[in-house]
Amino acid sequence: MTIPKISIVLVALCGVAGAQPQPDQPPVDSQPPPPPPAPPPTSVPVMTPTPTPPPAPEREVSIRELDNDRPDELAFAIGLGYERLPGGAFDLQQPNIASARLRLVSGLTFEPTVTISNTSISTDPGTGMSTTESLSEFGIASLVRYPLIRHHHVDFEIVGSIGFDVAKDDPTGDFNTKTTSTFGIGWGISIGYWLSRHWQLSATATNPLIAFSKTSQEISQTETMSTSNTTIGLTFEPTIAFMIHLYN
Repeated sequence: MTIPKISIVLVALCGVAGAQPQPDQPPVDSQPPPPPPAPPPTSVPVMTPTPTPPPAPEREVSIRELDNDRPDELAFAIGLGYERLPGGAFDLQQPNIASARLRLVSGLTFEPTVTISNTSISTDPGTGMSTTESLSEFGIASLVRYPLIRHHHVDFEIVGSIGFDVAKDDPTGDFNTKTTSTFGIGWGISIGYWLSRHWQLSATATNPLIAFSKTSQEISQTETMSTSNTTIGLTFEPTIAFMIHLYN
């Protein structure tokens, strides 16, 4: 069998190529390469809390907005009712007390009384010898009320009182005038119910705290006999008054 010449040439070329010296190969390192450096730590942003805005200042609320059933401005009132002295009784057939009130915006209320009188009493027994007795009086006093607790239509009030009075009794004759002077300070409580902005029912209990009285009796042109009495005490034997007032 004859091998083609081209095949022989290819085999010869391959042998010559295999006999050529190979280039030097770099030594293989058996150690693995070092790991890459770790990346720098990522900084965590600090969350700054949002400041809370200060609360808005409270708006001043008027009495009209709180309770629309009370006067919210300077107000005057006139009232009528019944009064019972300690140990007395009520006569519902006829009112026996009247008063006027001045109420400020805050609720502070003044209830003043003023007495100015001069009375002459003449007596004629029919014998031609008539007698005349003169009575005069001057007094000024006031109750002061302040609503301590308000609940819907009802006010609970603390009450204070102060008063001064001078009364003179001058019978027929000379140097026989009798003068009585009194001064007093008192306290009490009251409950008022507002029917509307213009009408109020009230129940008041007042008690004396300090009472002073002095009586002077003329004996002669140069002599006067005097007696005085002072009482100080915290008692609860009240004078009770039920009244209704009409406000402007």
